[in-house]
Amino acid sequence: MSLSSQASDLVLEAQIASGGDTITSSTSGDQKLKAGDALHLAIGSSWPLNPDETTRFNATIGYSWSREEYSNAEASISRFPVELSINQWFKNVALSAGFSYHMNPQIDIEANGASGEVDLDNALGVFGGVAYRFESDTELGLRATSIDYKTNGQEADANAIGLYVRLYR
Repeated sequence: MSLSSQASDLVLEAQIASGGDTITSSTSGDQKLKAGDALHLAIGSSWPLNPDETTRFNATIGYSWSREEYSNAEASISRFPVELSINQWFKNVALSAGFSYHMNPQIDIEANGASGEVDLDNALGVFGGVAYRFESDTELGLRATSIDYKTNGQEADANAIGLYVRLYR
């Protein structure tokens, strides 16, 4: 994080998350795809909100997906999260809170030569987290997201816990 200027910084983020309702599972039940499961990659900007840059506003857009393979099928979930957050730094530790808007969430299933997809409604959720800054431009954090997906009167809990790495350039 560039602490010497008031300009915005480029943000690059990678996250792995898990949680939520089970969407699909193997016959034995030992393999499951959950609504909150994701490998998430994002890019965005971070702006300081005060002169010492301890309070920052972050905006990112990313792609999240998860896939599970079974003996005769595979299933995946994907979405495009847009996230806005406020981060408050206390030396090398930060607390963050924000909104996550998931665009075009979709479940794809292929089984026994047939395939299908379920388009879910766009969804708005909230998240909070804590991070540790190792260097001026690298942080490792833990976050919790609360969000639900809906389609045709059905609802799936996609709440998740995630571990992320964020780089500021």
